Amino acid sequence: MLDTKTIEGLKEKHGAVADMEAPDGRTIVIKRPKGHVYNAFMGKVTKDGANKATALLDLVRECVVYPESETEIADILDTYPAMVGPLSGAITEMAGGTGEARLRKN
Repeated sequence: MLDTKTIEGLKEKHGAVADMEAPDGRTIVIKRPKGHVYNAFMGKVTKDGANKATALLDLVRECVVYPESETEIADILDTYPAMVGPLSGAITEMAGGTGEARLRKN
């Protein structure tokens, strides 16, 4: 588990962040995606729905700010692949994808 000081430092550097602890105690911290990152993800998903799992994994990897080691990130996500679901959900929420749009007819 990461200490509060580390998480606060990541928030100062990246803005909104979310973290998730793996069953073995290692933590992944993600940041809100930039528009072009999220748009690239949506393009991959809509182009070929069969690649949704790969697109979600790419989105999560693009948003990871901790750990910094690509090898450690890959090891955590290979060991606990189901972490991708909740992490991508948090990314969607940070990107504003939880609100409801209201249709207003004339």
